Amino acid sequence: MKRSLQGAVAILAVLVAVPALAADYPPLRPAYPDDWESSEANPLRYEVGLRYWYSLGGQDVTFPSAFGDTILGVRDTTHIGELYGRIDDLSTQSYVKVYGGLGFASSGTYDLQQPFMPDVNTSLGGAGRVGYVVGDFGWLPFGNMEEGFAIGGLVGYQYWNDSPDIGRGNFAVVDDSSDIAWTPGSPTYSIGGDSERDNLDIHALRLGLSAQVDINDMFDIRAEVAAIPYAWVTGTFGPHEVPNIPFPGGTAYKASATSVSGTGYGASGELMVGVHPTENLTLRIGGRAWYVGGTLDATYTQANITDPIDADADGIYETGPSLSLQDYIFTSQFAQVFRYGALFELTGRF
Repeated sequence: MKRSLQGAVAILAVLVAVPALAADYPPLRPAYPDDWESSEANPLRYEVGLRYWYSLGGQDVTFPSAFGDTILGVRDTTHIGELYGRIDDLSTQSYVKVYGGLGFASSGTYDLQQPFMPDVNTSLGGAGRVGYVVGDFGWLPFGNMEEGFAIGGLVGYQYWNDSPDIGRGNFAVVDDSSDIAWTPGSPTYSIGGDSERDNLDIHALRLGLSAQVDINDMFDIRAEVAAIPYAWVTGTFGPHEVPNIPFPGGTAYKASATSVSGTGYGASGELMVGVHPTENLTLRIGGRAWYVGGTLDATYTQANITDPIDADADGIYETGPSLSLQDYIFTSQFAQVFRYGALFELTGRF
């Protein structure tokens, strides 16, 4: 009985002492809230969708020469479908944007003047090609992308093919003497021919400014302006032709397509106003403009073919035609290519 009483007194003493001891310990961490998994916001925001560009384009170039100027002027209206994607990283105030487009219908006119050739002023053909791929990385350190206003810089790369159908130019196919068909004893020979269509490829560096404004949950504005400090231009001046030129004892033929290459610079800009009919759907309308200018070198090969020779004047030509090749290069005056027009966008956000 005495031992049981002593145990009860000890337990009572511990119970009395626990509140006093607890006051000396720091507070324990509270339990997680029921929605703890969803309280951390996803820093990534995605946009994927389609665009349509109603674009007006043009090309202008003049190649001077001693025989006269070669002048090309093109004006077209091209309808372009585009795929668009963008990822925003809200934690770093940055984004990556990629889009690519391809023309599906084109119309317009072109003017072409060449020495010793008839002037051409006619409609574009139906085999034109306009396409592009653009990739940008942007950083918007001023403002806050989540709060609705942010502005900063962008750097990107642009590939642009601008090749309206302005016809094809003919040239001879003569790379060596084996391409000349001649029968011993004959006073004549024959050579093959080919043609090439117009093609212009532009690889450009983009450096610029980008801004976004969320007016409210319903409307937003996206804008960018970029300089193109360097562009590398290559391609084929398809319709360029040179008439066959007789010389004493032979004829000179244009023996290749005319290749063009050069460097340039320019600018681009885009402004879009958007509306959000639902939380995840965006409709935007705006405009876009691209411009690149510079100088181009045009090169082609000329084949000089001598006539067969009848050395003893007996009507039988003992010596066949001979071939020599010569490359020609001429530099343009200032050349330009541009495209601008209305832009429409439908994207999903998640």
